[in-house]
Amino acid sequence: MTTLSLSNVRIKLPQIVKSVSEEFNRIVITVNGTSKAMVISPEEIEAYEETITTLSNTETMKALVQSEKDWKSGNVYSHDDVFGE
Repeated sequence: MTTLSLSNVRIKLPQIVKSVSEEFNRIVITVNGTSKAMVISPEEIEAYEETITTLSNTETMKALVQSEKDWKSGNVYSHDDVFGE
């Protein structure tokens, strides 16, 4: 994550957009030394939103907890068990 002042962001905006969109970097923008905003890619925001949606769904979380219990207890099926050879 990179931190830049607002004045530097104004100068480097094309490079910032490229860095965020191609390299998935995050840019924190400061005003008078205080963090005020962040630039991140749309894909990263979508991933966070999907994660929040998943974690907010009670049924999905119950299934995840159960699957972890099954995994730890060895109650699992192999690929071949499920799909055949």
